[in-house]
Amino acid sequence: MEEKKEMKTNKLKLVGTNNGFSIKKNGLVDLKIECDSTQLARVLMILQYANEEFSVGAKTPDGNVILGKFMFKSLNIDHDGETKLTLQADKSCVKLDAVEMVYQLEELVTFVLCQRIESVA
Repeated sequence: MEEKKEMKTNKLKLVGTNNGFSIKKNGLVDLKIECDSTQLARVLMILQYANEEFSVGAKTPDGNVILGKFMFKSLNIDHDGETKLTLQADKSCVKLDAVEMVYQLEELVTFVLCQRIESVA
């Protein structure tokens, strides 16, 4: 019997503010997102993306932009439920002009993390 493989998309939306980004000497880009306590349940869902690559986009007042393909690096939760999330990618997988544009915004941004999963039907 032949197995059918389907591609499913797993999306996670987070509303947060920029907390900076950095480009290291070794070519890795750290993307930092800060969310308040209302986003805690959603932020914890990022743990399902551990050890997997996923696309990151942002909804801005000027429209949607794709930031690139990232991996989960770290998550910090303080006593108030505020979170600091760090994503990491190789510089070649990131659209640096889009990242810089998003990180110049002063208002809240909806970040969309999208993972493609192969499933057997």
